[in-house]
Amino acid sequence: MTTRELKLFGQPAIVAADGVTPVRLKRCALLLAMLASAPDGMERATLAERLWEEGEEASRLRRLRRLVFEARGQLGEDAFPERGTRLALSGAWRAHCDFARYLQQYHSLIHHGGNVSAPGPAFDIVQAARDPLLGGWEFDERTQAAEWLDFQRTAQSSRCRRMRDKIVASLLAQGAHDEALRMMLADIERDRIDEAGWAQAAAMLHDAGRDEECVALYRTLRGNLFEALGIEVSASFTRLARTAEAKLAMRNVWGQSRPRTSYTDAGGVYLAWQCFGAGKSDLLIIPGFVSNVEMAWEQPQLAAFLARAAREFRVIMFDRRGVGLSDRTLESPSMSTAVSDVLAVLDAAGSKSAVVFGASEGGPAAIQLCCAHPRRVAGLCLYAALPKGTASASYAAALSPRQYELWLERLVADWGTGHSIAAFAPSHANDPTLNDWWARLLRLSSSPGTIAGILDQLRNVDVTALLPRVRCPTVLIHRRDDRAVRIEASRFMATHIPGARLVELEGNDHWWWLDDVDVLLGSLLALRDAGDAQVRGSDP
Repeated sequence: MTTRELKLFGQPAIVAADGVTPVRLKRCALLLAMLASAPDGMERATLAERLWEEGEEASRLRRLRRLVFEARGQLGEDAFPERGTRLALSGAWRAHCDFARYLQQYHSLIHHGGNVSAPGPAFDIVQAARDPLLGGWEFDERTQAAEWLDFQRTAQSSRCRRMRDKIVASLLAQGAHDEALRMMLADIERDRIDEAGWAQAAAMLHDAGRDEECVALYRTLRGNLFEALGIEVSASFTRLARTAEAKLAMRNVWGQSRPRTSYTDAGGVYLAWQCFGAGKSDLLIIPGFVSNVEMAWEQPQLAAFLARAAREFRVIMFDRRGVGLSDRTLESPSMSTAVSDVLAVLDAAGSKSAVVFGASEGGPAAIQLCCAHPRRVAGLCLYAALPKGTASASYAAALSPRQYELWLERLVADWGTGHSIAAFAPSHANDPTLNDWWARLLRLSSSPGTIAGILDQLRNVDVTALLPRVRCPTVLIHRRDDRAVRIEASRFMATHIPGARLVELEGNDHWWWLDDVDVLLGSLLALRDAGDAQVRGSDP
């Protein structure tokens, strides 16, 4: 008898060395489950009432006697020892019943603070309990039996999670990290929407340096939750995945050519720049009013974009004079100085022609570069850029001079606090990791006095007259509800740059590397291909 097992998770059956015998009657399996849940047995009258609510008590007890007779025929005469008015499952069968062992393990671990002396067997019990109690069998929903079974099935998932967590915690305390991770990964495959479990497994993978698997778990869970519940992954798990993506990005790029920061002399001012990537075509990134070429790699989404771009381009990025790792200067750089600085970086990188990407305040310098040195520009992409610093009678898509003054005062007053994220990335304003990174970027990239001088010059920038002279393939990208630079700025430029294509995205974030970067990367690749075709067409 001891060689046989009573299996109640999944399709109820009696498992022996010579084969598997299904439990014949649904109500018989339900009786066995009820008795397996009660170590001291149950009153016969209570069992009979749960199994059959209709009829008199005497009639229900007669039915119970017939059902016990059927069960003894399958399990043996000694399966149900007599205990007066109570009926119980024998100790031998309880020891060989998966449902009874599962409940005993649960109460030992959770309710009585038991130790996990044998993690392997305990985990096997959890895995067995991942199959629903009594498989797919259903009962009349109006009966106590159906309510009892529904409760047990509902409790199964949360009980299994708590037991698994106890086992994993015990293994981690013993230093058995690999075994704990193995069990965690095996278990979450059985529960596709256990976000806490998936997040813990991802964190363990991240700690073990297995970042690619960490990101894969995040993406799989994201799909599972959306498919099953129509919801998104938690912000904390998303931040973990972004951190793992950043580490992957760093390894991917540095595996090709480590992005070492170099300096070039631009008329007595030293500019910090980096060049990395495996592509045959160059991509020059002209940043907005603040940047730091090394801190860029600490922001997961930005680092991930740079890594993707590096597979297609030789990427050149730099810090403008006065910000980032470039020389600090109190003088307000003119537009001609900004273009000279760009040329100095291109020359230092040995770039003859590049797809030029101008973001935000980097747009005017990119436009002037196109007009003054068209052979150095293979294509132009402007993202949430502005052609003029403040509004005028002929250009309304900017702040008025008074509004600009108030904005500048507020930005300088809040410098280094990160409060301005509400304007630049409102949909991510509650992300503490992004807030911390932005505040550090401001502090490490400039000072209130320096940035005030730089932005004071911006109010006088005006390249609107140059727009009709832009002759290279041009794409403008802008989010419709951008709070930092109005989309009317890009719409204005699209009507004045010959052949320009405007791509309007949904959302209100200003930073180009957030969320929908596929559109940006696709546009940059299209500009590269258009430039290559133009070069081929001009060859004799």
